[in-house]
Amino acid sequence: MTDMCIRRITLLACLLLMGGLTALRAQSADALGRYDIIPDAFQEVFLDLIEGYDTRIITTGQGQFLGHTCDGLLYGYGVYYADDGSQWIGQYRKGECIFGILISGTSATVGSKTHYVYYDLTTSRIKFIRESGNDRMLPEAETEDYHFESLNYSNGDRYIGETYKGNKHGYGIYYWTNGNYWYGQYRNNMRYGYGALFTPQGNIFVGQWLGDELVRR
Repeated sequence: MTDMCIRRITLLACLLLMGGLTALRAQSADALGRYDIIPDAFQEVFLDLIEGYDTRIITTGQGQFLGHTCDGLLYGYGVYYADDGSQWIGQYRKGECIFGILISGTSATVGSKTHYVYYDLTTSRIKFIRESGNDRMLPEAETEDYHFESLNYSNGDRYIGETYKGNKHGYGIYYWTNGNYWYGQYRNNMRYGYGALFTPQGNIFVGQWLGDELVRR
């Protein structure tokens, strides 16, 4: 049995064991149900699966992709810059972004293709939550503390992503002045969870962060 087969069997076993916990975690971690909360075990298996994958820059007729690849397909962490100015950053599988941030024109979405939160960038506010093909509208009183915005810092760094009561909270991208940028999850202004650090040289370091500490690489 090949290593790839073993990894896929491990992934399937993990999905079967952990699938029932997804809804519970989503309710406890996000009262609005903006998107699926990915269990840590899923993230661990994803990291195991992409270990050793190549990191490449792929240019297409519509834009450019930087990220992990497998058998010529985008597979792993990556970012796609489209010629129209939009970008999609997150986790890819078989050429498609399965979870991440899409910034396009005056809107931004966070989540998967079937369950995501839609932000209107003209107001930075939540417009609706798409789930199972339906748009769920929420009262303003429930969403007034949630935003998707750009935060600029005195040292030249910049954050683009979700905030809660003015703090980095949710999924976002942090840009350093040295050209590095990080995609992942924040809790109360601190990096917390799984993500990827991109460098100007085309390298990607994936793992689990707790603030500035990389606890698994």
